Amino acid sequence: MITLYKINIFGDIKSVAFSYENGDFKIIEDNVEDTYNPSIDGDNYESIIRKLYTEKFLEGYIYPGNTIEHIDPMKGEKYTDSSSIQYPVLVQPKLNCIKIMYNYSMGNLSFQDYPFIDELSIFISYIPYNCILDTGIYANNIESSAVKILLNKNKYNTIKYIIFDFYSKNQFSCDERLTILKDAYNLYKLDYPDYNNIEIIESYTASNIDEINTFHDACIKEYKGIVIKKIYKKNTKFYYKPGKTAAMLNYC
Repeated sequence: MITLYKINIFGDIKSVAFSYENGDFKIIEDNVEDTYNPSIDGDNYESIIRKLYTEKFLEGYIYPGNTIEHIDPMKGEKYTDSSSIQYPVLVQPKLNCIKIMYNYSMGNLSFQDYPFIDELSIFISYIPYNCILDTGIYANNIESSAVKILLNKNKYNTIKYIIFDFYSKNQFSCDERLTILKDAYNLYKLDYPDYNNIEIIESYTASNIDEINTFHDACIKEYKGIVIKKIYKKNTKFYYKPGKTAAMLNYC
């Protein structure tokens, strides 16, 4: 059973519980129980449950012990020929964008006037709790300073959120985080097919320096360069580390 909590303005603790029992999904709120059965609700019953969970998440229900903190995004060191790399690694395009570290509760305060922020708020409910999205506002082939001008002029038709990664108190390696993001995105698009303003950064696995260079040469024509994310160091997994870290290299 998953139980979410919130405290109202009077200090009262409210809860909503989601459970799976004997083939039925159950939602219990204020001692009122609703049951969803696959044979009754059809193939989309799982989507129904996810949307109900998201609805409660957006209303302010959180996991017990869920805390919000400000962190800096992970920033890479400069790649050189002497950089230490253990293969395989993940490689991604390096984009010109406005970087955002986004958590839904932060969003209520900091980003409420940003375009499509409701879509980002819904998406974050699909990844593990207590996470902060490492994302950016991006427009194709436009410098980040020009993206700010588009925002100020309310010209949003070319703007998207590109999700690069996420920070979690639970420790996941970069390849595990990418898998979580892709799985979450697939479910999100299944439930909200008309929402088109979020994308996951394209990522590839490179097994040697030749593959890194090939990807770099392809990306440098359109982007600032590439980002190299290390999965291992001496066979120990790298986790998301806020601030500058040797776990990520900028190859520009």
